[in-house]
Amino acid sequence: MIKITCEVKQTLPLSDMTEFQGDLKIRTEGDYEQIQSSIRKYGIAFPFFVWQDSDSINYVLDGHGRLGALQRMAQGGGIIPPLPIVYVEADDAIQAKNLLLRLNSRYGEITADGMKEFLADVDADLDGVNIPELPDIAAILDAALDGAPSAEPDDYEPPKPKFEVFCPECGELYDISDEELQEVADNED
Repeated sequence: MIKITCEVKQTLPLSDMTEFQGDLKIRTEGDYEQIQSSIRKYGIAFPFFVWQDSDSINYVLDGHGRLGALQRMAQGGGIIPPLPIVYVEADDAIQAKNLLLRLNSRYGEITADGMKEFLADVDADLDGVNIPELPDIAAILDAALDGAPSAEPDDYEPPKPKFEVFCPECGELYDISDEELQEVADNED
């Protein structure tokens, strides 16, 4: 049985939840297996963010990986309880897509030193944790537990964040850097 470990005012059955982001984020079957493993171990600890359109279709803005993993579990005969949701207001699909982009944007960088400090007093379970900036997260955890210095070189510069911007005129998504975004804003002034 899947545990629900968060408290919300509303729930929806899995069958009433519709995928919204398309191929914005690609996942492999291995990714879904890791998400399923996490759900079995920790339950559903965070609500799904859902936008309900004018036709009362409940589109998932946040939780696509869990949605896909739960659908696979249900297809395999698993019993899925009503799922915790929080409704997000949007006037239309364009606004909902812009909200989804902000939800998936990362305004900050996880560093090895920051992770080491965060994990210093924690017996962290990193199985299935994927942080792109820190591909060798297990080594960072080992360093944190050993009190060793960070594996980050002195000349380390974190990658500049990229933002996905949705063009409402052509419907395309563009990856642009903070500098490119500022340049566009400057040109519009």
